[in-house]
Amino acid sequence: MLRAIAAVACVLLAAPAHAEGEPVSAGAHREVRAGSGAFYVQDAHLNAVSELRGFPRADMSVGYKPDAVDGRLTLELGYFGTQQSNTDYSKFETSIQLNTFSAGAKYGFFNRRWLSVYGRGALSFSASSLQIRDPAATDMIGQWAYTFGAQAAAGAEFLMTLHSGGEDQASRTQFGLYVEGGYHQDFNQARFNSVKPNASGDDKPTRIAFAPVNAGSLGLSGPFWRLGVLLRF
Repeated sequence: MLRAIAAVACVLLAAPAHAEGEPVSAGAHREVRAGSGAFYVQDAHLNAVSELRGFPRADMSVGYKPDAVDGRLTLELGYFGTQQSNTDYSKFETSIQLNTFSAGAKYGFFNRRWLSVYGRGALSFSASSLQIRDPAATDMIGQWAYTFGAQAAAGAEFLMTLHSGGEDQASRTQFGLYVEGGYHQDFNQARFNSVKPNASGDDKPTRIAFAPVNAGSLGLSGPFWRLGVLLRF
């Protein structure tokens, strides 16, 4: 298996490089990505919500590659979502959900016909939800928290041309696989300082008065990896 991977890598690296001064991909292109991976939160307070530090994540993004900077720059809008749950002290069920939206750019440092190595940076906005429920009760308490952050990553794309627009490659369509690793840093912590019963839409008054609970703060920063597929057209 390792020999086969090494042989494929040798073929990719041996592919002829673009001639000096020749654009990596002439003409503007659009890009769609979808993938999955894992996000590892470093804050020890996560133990109150989950026994695992690794959050499975689902990713998707759209990009636009302008006919500039030698075709190496791609502007991106992205989203990733993740959720983790746990049963605390064999009684309470807790879960945390994270939805992150990002806007940034990707730059290809090393480009060959079937291989691209790139760096990516983005600013992000996250909406996080903490939910706590007693299985013996019908109501759930929870709160949303909002954070801002940034991401930095490096990755590689393995590309296959589906359609070539001729020598200028202006209408080239490519399908590929990508693998990426990086770090997500939040600028502020997610503050769950007013956890209270979720609104149910029921007009009946609450039978017992409930004061909001301060469940503390959680830093949602940490390394991540992802892999998936892309279509560039």
